[in-house]
This record gives sequence, structure tokens and C-alpha cells, in this order.
Amino acid sequence: MLNPVSHLSDCEYSKYSMQLSMYAYMLSNITGQRVGELDMFHYDRDVKGWRKYYTLYLKKEIECILNYDKSVL
Repeated sequence: MLNPVSHLSDCEYSKYSMQLSMYAYMLSNITGQRVGELDMFHYDRDVKGWRKYYTLYLKKEIECILNYDKSVL
């Protein structure tokens, strides 16, 4: 991962967590509602059922991305 989120692992979990966090951040700013728990669901074909993955709300990371000074690049 690049700055300002270089402390996160460069993996699918981190990328999906950031994507979900961005959606939650936008929804929170538009509606004023507080974000609670963020989860991802994946359909596992081997067991023919859904798997739930808990994710962190990366609010601080999203704010850093949105406020990142691009002239630093």
C-alpha cells in the first residue's frame, strides 16, 4: 500500500475493508448516522453457504486518503 495507508497490508482484505469504509464514511456524512459494525459476506461454493467476515471501520485512514496532499508524490 502507498501513503498515507502504507501501514496496512497489501491484501484483498485491506482493500475491501477500505472500500467498505469509504462507503460507510460517505453514508455517515450524508445522513448523519453513526456507523456501527462493518461486515463482508462471501458465498462459499464448497460449503454452499455464506461466510461472514468482520471488518474494521477504517475511518481515520479514509480521512487521511481524502485529505492527502498530492504534491507530496
